[in-house]
Amino acid sequence: MSYGDIESKADQIRSLREPEKPQSSDSSEVAALTDEKILTLAKAEEYIESNADGECFNGCTEIDIKAAEKLASYEDILYLDVLKQVPLDCLKILVKHVGGYLSLNGLNQLSKEDAQCLAQFEGDLCLNGIHEISDEVAGLLSQHKGDIELSNLSHITASCARALHQHEGIIHLDLLSGNTTCPDTFLLVAKNSPGVPSLNELSEGNAKLLVGLHERLELNGLKDLKVETAEVLAKHTGIIQLNGIEDISTESLTALASFKGKEISFNGLSHISKQTASCFKDFKTELL
Repeated sequence: MSYGDIESKADQIRSLREPEKPQSSDSSEVAALTDEKILTLAKAEEYIESNADGECFNGCTEIDIKAAEKLASYEDILYLDVLKQVPLDCLKILVKHVGGYLSLNGLNQLSKEDAQCLAQFEGDLCLNGIHEISDEVAGLLSQHKGDIELSNLSHITASCARALHQHEGIIHLDLLSGNTTCPDTFLLVAKNSPGVPSLNELSEGNAKLLVGLHERLELNGLKDLKVETAEVLAKHTGIIQLNGIEDISTESLTALASFKGKEISFNGLSHISKQTASCFKDFKTELL
């Protein structure tokens, strides 16, 4: 064996004995970034101490069990809107929160198991990241005791609306407020708000659903009022606000003149003709 062959063999042996080089800083940085995305016990404690409305959670998208356990005992509003997903085992802990208000606006969908779990929460729920729910999820959420915010729910079926109608608290459904095509959806929205303020039209059929539902009917989104609709509204016995109407026909006013409720307002009218004024003199309401 030549000298060169011996050296080559020695190099091979040395390479086998050399310890592995430490990992590059890139992998440790990835691990650190992963840790920053998790809402840990330390961050939960910081939240409770600072009462920072969730600012200390910025960057977190997940939560661990120890943090969930700590936050569940917090006796104040709990903002967890940064979370994009919550494992079911953590959700089961969070619904035991004693502060009466749980905000999870970062969630964009709910499974059957999630809904079943959230229904057990005793307090107000914020779920404004949800855009669509199934009939089954709606039925489970309807068992919840307290108010629910679903203000970005953009579409529901008639059967879904009927399921949510069984909910005993208030459901905030701001994005659905303009839906007049489905009676079930309209009735659900109307039930959960004094009238439907964002409506820009009101049919005779939907007016029948509104009358008597609340003492105060806020219909300030209406720009016009058909005679048939006016005749239905005139049967209401509480308060009617029609402050978005800038001009109204004498026929509609004549139909409303039989209204004998507490109050009716037309604060949007910018001009009253002699003929319009003659219609107003026939009103028998307590306050015009």
